[in-house]
Amino acid sequence: MDNKYSCYVFLADAPAQKEILTVFCEVKGHTKEEAHEKVTKELQLHKKERSYTLKYVGLINFPEVDQDVIDRQDELFEKYDAVWILNCSYNQK
Repeated sequence: MDNKYSCYVFLADAPAQKEILTVFCEVKGHTKEEAHEKVTKELQLHKKERSYTLKYVGLINFPEVDQDVIDRQDELFEKYDAVWILNCSYNQK
């Protein structure tokens, strides 16, 4: 992960499966609406077994990133062009 990136951040929510994904889309070359479309497209292509509700979280800048995250980026993220997916899960109470 290049620490000079700014990204739009989305949550891809699939409550029925108790799954939520944190999805990043590079700001460079994309408006927020284009990023939303690009994230939707990548989820449909690569995560088609689930139906997600996409929620916009905001814009994040990466002025500093722990070296461990940089070193493990291929392990932590599914990368599709300008879209990076960080898999997470949550427990419903």
